[in-house]
Amino acid sequence: MVFIEAALTRGIARSIHEVIRDESVPERSKRTPDTAIFYSINNTQNGLAGLGLGKVLILQVVDAIKKDHSAIRTFSSLSPIPGFWSRYLQPLLQGKSSFALERDRLEQFFSDKARHGLLEHHAKTTGHRAEDLPSALLDILSNPSWVEDRTYVKWLKKPLRDITYFYVTKEKNRQGKPLNPVANFHMGNGATATFNNINFGANISERGLQDSCGMMVNYVYSGPWLQEIRRTMRSWLPWNV
Repeated sequence: MVFIEAALTRGIARSIHEVIRDESVPERSKRTPDTAIFYSINNTQNGLAGLGLGKVLILQVVDAIKKDHSAIRTFSSLSPIPGFWSRYLQPLLQGKSSFALERDRLEQFFSDKARHGLLEHHAKTTGHRAEDLPSALLDILSNPSWVEDRTYVKWLKKPLRDITYFYVTKEKNRQGKPLNPVANFHMGNGATATFNNINFGANISERGLQDSCGMMVNYVYSGPWLQEIRRTMRSWLPWNV
């Protein structure tokens, strides 16, 4: 009912194409792995929701990996951002949302040079000039083929990382928890997400682009946190963790 798929790597993997081998991506170092990447997690079924089994599962996987691979020191997810495009960025660009980030503030993530470059390239490739940057972005990102255009990639890389980081860390639901369910799961279980762990072009499959604009996040679990949770859980769990 609940499982984690993990890959053992040298350093934190920042693209799903590194984990699920893609011949176009250079093979990672064959040295002894020092990192476990949780790249697929099936959380509890609806009937088990709210029981806090996420922490238990993660700790059991950590312990199992450490038992057989003593060199593993870092535990991190490589996670998608479900709904980032269809439920967040798209309605935001359309002006149909009520998020912490407003459409009029979106341009703050783009330098003047990036804003000009995107608008000019969009006008050149489409034959018409968008009325503003959000309108151009809506048109560009609605078609997954944007990732094949080097100019779009150049001007979108940093802004998309900035927007993703804002979404993951600042957008909250009514309970004050991360709006994104995957972010909520990992951060609720003690993982951290830093700007350096926001990965552009990490999943450039059609599904990855349509769902998350190709973005993925490394949620990192620290050693001290894992030790503290293990001590806490021993006091109330009916089995050892």
